Amino acid sequence: MNPTELAGASDVEDAIDSYLKRREGQRGIDTYGWMVRLLCTSRSATPRVLMTSTATAIVVDSDEGWVICCLDGAPETCAALIEHVRKDSNGIRIRGLALPGDRTTKNLFEEARLPAQLLIH
Repeated sequence: MNPTELAGASDVEDAIDSYLKRREGQRGIDTYGWMVRLLCTSRSATPRVLMTSTATAIVVDSDEGWVICCLDGAPETCAALIEHVRKDSNGIRIRGLALPGDRTTKNLFEEARLPAQLLIH
């Protein structure tokens, strides 16, 4: 699979907004949005959007490693996106950020043997 990669600030912001809008009212969504925006705008961060026809993810590259967030779409395609990021990482530490209660995304991270970061609010 070769997902489309977008790295413009407006592309990242659009992906965040779209993810938040689809989950409006979900527990922890405001804190999650704040956390993702903070990650994407930190001095050492380089965020990019990975897209397929049925899944989207934001990958934030920083001094600490990579964080996959705003993972959205069909589970099998999301799993393929995670695997694509793993293959592209060249051994860089990768983590996943999921909403509290989002068991589907957490399961995808766990199946890929990535630590899913807990979001406490």
